[in-house]
Amino acid sequence: MNKETHTNSRMGRLKRPQAPEPRAVRLSLETVGPAEASMSMGAMTEELRVAEEELRSQNEELATARHAVEAERERYKDLFQFAPDGYVVTDAAGIIREANRAASAMLNVPQHRLLGKPFAVYLTGAERKAFRAHLSQVQGDKRIREWELHLNPHGRPPLSVALKVAMAQALPGTAIQLRWLLRDITLRKQAEEEWKRLNDQFRLLLESTGEGVYGIDLQGRCTFINKAAATTLGHRPEELYGKLMHQVHHHSRLDGSPYPVDASPIYNSSRSGQACQVDHEIFWRRDGKSFPVHYSAYPIIDGGVIKGAVVTFTDITERKRAEEASARLAAIVGSSDDAIIDKTLDGIVVSWNKGAERLFGYSAEEIIGKPVTVLIPPGRADEEPEIIERLKQGEHVEHYETVRRRKDGREIYVSLTISPIMDARGQIIGASRIARDITQHKQAEEEIRRANQELAAVNAELETFSYSVSHDLRAPLRAMRGFAQALLEDYANRLDSVAQDYAQRIVKAARRMDTLMQDLLAYSRLSNADLHPQPVSLSAIVAEAQAQLKEDLQERKAQLTVEEPLPQVVGHPAILVQVVANLLANAAKFVAPRVLPQVRVWAEKRGQRTRLWVEDNGIGIKSEHQG
Repeated sequence: MNKETHTNSRMGRLKRPQAPEPRAVRLSLETVGPAEASMSMGAMTEELRVAEEELRSQNEELATARHAVEAERERYKDLFQFAPDGYVVTDAAGIIREANRAASAMLNVPQHRLLGKPFAVYLTGAERKAFRAHLSQVQGDKRIREWELHLNPHGRPPLSVALKVAMAQALPGTAIQLRWLLRDITLRKQAEEEWKRLNDQFRLLLESTGEGVYGIDLQGRCTFINKAAATTLGHRPEELYGKLMHQVHHHSRLDGSPYPVDASPIYNSSRSGQACQVDHEIFWRRDGKSFPVHYSAYPIIDGGVIKGAVVTFTDITERKRAEEASARLAAIVGSSDDAIIDKTLDGIVVSWNKGAERLFGYSAEEIIGKPVTVLIPPGRADEEPEIIERLKQGEHVEHYETVRRRKDGREIYVSLTISPIMDARGQIIGASRIARDITQHKQAEEEIRRANQELAAVNAELETFSYSVSHDLRAPLRAMRGFAQALLEDYANRLDSVAQDYAQRIVKAARRMDTLMQDLLAYSRLSNADLHPQPVSLSAIVAEAQAQLKEDLQERKAQLTVEEPLPQVVGHPAILVQVVANLLANAAKFVAPRVLPQVRVWAEKRGQRTRLWVEDNGIGIKSEHQG
């Protein structure tokens, strides 16, 4: 007997077992005698008993099979009703014929009210067109189809579900059924949304940071990279995905020698699982230029398994330059002969260089942490608060001359230059001062002051002498010249040629002596006069000097040529006239015998200066007397 139970599809479609065909009992009734008839009836009775027993046995088997089928049907109903996913059975038009409890809960509609309703009613408007397309396709190619859509539950927000549909047909020629599996994927969608949000935040964080960040797998290939990293290396991000990053930017050392990948701390971090930080190496840009970096590499570990590493790096070119500048500054400060001292606004010394040790006698260990007022002698205590107040106003104090006291108690003159020290926010947090010993300068000033006093006394004596020369010496000189001139004019006929020559020599000597005295008086007046340079025309200066020497130049028949125009200069007019007059007089005077003086005056510009030339045909100056 056949007791097989057939199922079709995941929903447990059952097929009723076929009952065995009853054995056909053929009774042949023939005309026989009574004895034969009696025997035949017995045989027929026995046959009927056997057939009845077989029929009873078949009925028992059929009842057992029916009970098995009913049990399977109940089991199917339980599976159908209590399945965690929603199950819906529709006809070919999409009309709901069956729905389990999960489907009812998803749609928020009682099970009995779902029956006879189009399934499309419970889809959002945007989903219905796609639903009808899938409905047609699954009946056309009879293939199982899966897709995601949004259900429109009664009185509730749309619900995200994964939908799977299969076509079923009990027997050829019977009605088509469509079996729908509905799985609530709301939590998965929420997780995906959260993952997307976190991923977007991660991307935003990567793109907003100024540091370069990238990830590598165990082979060193780039798995992600932010824009800052790619830009710093001279690439676009999409150019580096999947590239071996060691070959991109870490392939060589600063001297150009190869940098093996297995020696790279980045590569070793992704292999050993140990983090590293390095700030003494370089990376290479796409254009072949290198730059110093600080980089860190941290292993990516998932479930205890190393998957790769995350690398962050910063171009520290500016920091290196600042460090070099700071080192140079420290070297300058350390080797400076001047005292360089840093202090807080409260006046506490925080740095003290070798120059300060030499100037004030305190070592750095002795003075750092002490108030700077230990250097201020009595009577000058009010200077420091005044300086601090000026610094707080943002002023720079330059060349502030004062007196300070050394460790040995000796007071020295110093010139202070003080500047405010500011923090990154621009707030004044202290002061830096440079102190220069000007004791010798002050002593020299005192010596100059005493010398000036002595010179003033000498000048006073010279002025007295000049007046004496002017009045006492020139009077006899004028008399001597006058008498000699009278001899020549009144007694010329009584004097022979020798006497006349002597008399003329006396007149000339007296005239030269008078010129020397006038020059001496002029020098005396100039040495006592205040000099105030001013713009002046060289043409006017030369004309004034020429006027003063008119008689002398005419007497010597000197030919004077001035190449105009002469420029304007800045100087003291009286001194310039005196200098030009002396040069013209010497040019006209010192010539060879029987040679007429020829003098040419001209000027030339040399940058911001002017050179005045007085050129003559005189005898010149011996080489040993030339400067």
